[in-house]
Amino acid sequence: MGIQKPGNSLANANSMEYDRTYSWKCYAFCTNQRNRIKTMKTINVVAAIIHRGEEILSTQRGYGEYEGWWEFPGGKIEPGEGPEVALRREIMEEPGVEIAVENLLCTVEYDYPKFHLSMLCYMCSIANGEIDLREHKSARWLSHNDLNSVQWLPADIEVLERIKANLA
Repeated sequence: MGIQKPGNSLANANSMEYDRTYSWKCYAFCTNQRNRIKTMKTINVVAAIIHRGEEILSTQRGYGEYEGWWEFPGGKIEPGEGPEVALRREIMEEPGVEIAVENLLCTVEYDYPKFHLSMLCYMCSIANGEIDLREHKSARWLSHNDLNSVQWLPADIEVLERIKANLA
């Protein structure tokens, strides 16, 4: 029961007690979330939004927890490596083509259960070569209208609206 002060009703006192309890719970939750993010491992990656006219390349994962889900090709940035250099290297490794990096489309910050992902997404085009899948199960060129036809990785979903706006 709340403390009764002159001019306060019991309802207000109980409400104040509730507000203090609720505020404390919110503070504790926010602090725990901040601490979780601070201690969570961050993985820095690059992704290529490879376009061919009005179509975008999507690749289906062939391994890991999200096997069978679709993603934009790319990978980890190695220590001492710039993002565009990492992107060219990763795309040469898988899907095996040389790309022209055009511009940074967006940066995605996403919390997976076991790590925090920081993903730089670049608009690109194929400069040389043919798609040669080495790690992925499949690849598809998706039109603007077909972008939602595959099951995207959670972090990649955040990129779709930017792509649609960029292609319009």
